[in-house]
Amino acid sequence: FYQDGNVERFKGRVVAQGFRQEQGVDYEETYAPVTTVGTLRYFCAIATAFGYHLFHIDISTAYLNAPMDEEVYLIPPPGMEIDDNLVLRLKKSLYGLKQSGRNWHILFMEVLLEFGFTKTKTDPCVLTYGSHSNGDFTSAAMWVDDLVLLIQSMQVQAA
Repeated sequence: FYQDGNVERFKGRVVAQGFRQEQGVDYEETYAPVTTVGTLRYFCAIATAFGYHLFHIDISTAYLNAPMDEEVYLIPPPGMEIDDNLVLRLKKSLYGLKQSGRNWHILFMEVLLEFGFTKTKTDPCVLTYGSHSNGDFTSAAMWVDDLVLLIQSMQVQAA
């Protein structure tokens, strides 16, 4: 709304009816790991003890960016008219689908690995980049669509 009370814009969100999905038909797996609370405490302790920078990032509309592996079709939402011989097929994940969290996790891990991060052996949602001795250490912890970054130095180094 504008300050005078008039509507600035109308917003809508299409949400899938995940409760209608059947395992083995509409999806295979839904598990997406998240980091532990202990890891988040560890990040805070390291930041405090060594003067590292700590950031929290909430990735808005994260699920909408993840590609779908399964074929999922939608009933058109109310008010949307399409020809009788056409269907709506999802190409990307949508809020409400059981596998959306997993699809997002897989996509985001692939992106971080492409940037040169490496997975840790102790936590499947923690990745590291650089080294303490070079002064370019960065660690990232994923929690659904949130990211906690532990950064040694804010200096950007040329590759």
